[in-house]
Amino acid sequence: MDDQLAHASPLGLPEPEALENHIEEQALRLRLLEEQGAGWLERWRQSRKVHAANKDLEWLTTRAFGKAHYVWRHGVLRYGILLSTTIVAGVLVKAGKIPNLQGSIALLTIAVFEGLLIGVGKGRFEWGRAESHLSKTLASLQSSASGSQSGA
Repeated sequence: MDDQLAHASPLGLPEPEALENHIEEQALRLRLLEEQGAGWLERWRQSRKVHAANKDLEWLTTRAFGKAHYVWRHGVLRYGILLSTTIVAGVLVKAGKIPNLQGSIALLTIAVFEGLLIGVGKGRFEWGRAESHLSKTLASLQSSASGSQSGA
């Protein structure tokens, strides 16, 4: 694992093998806890570590597409469109009827603008949160790798 952490891709991204090894180590710890009959809370905490390590590996793949792609696809298209549709449906249900053409155009314009704005914000927030989590994981992997090198 030490060699894999030392090597990085040309873009400065970590090699996926380092994270895969981390996932395997976390899964092994979980299996050992299960075999030893550890308490449910300890097993649950370890299963969350396995889940987080898997998410980091998924994020490495997602991250390769770029921030703009992620914000557009996950923020705007997923969350923004859902929000716009909900706003339009809520207004129509509350009104009890379909508004006239001028009101419909205004409603759709506002809903789409709000959906885009909030979708971009949510996508950027999720990007930052995932980047922060990945950097913390990589820092802990590097510190544990350097600790095992100095101890050897």
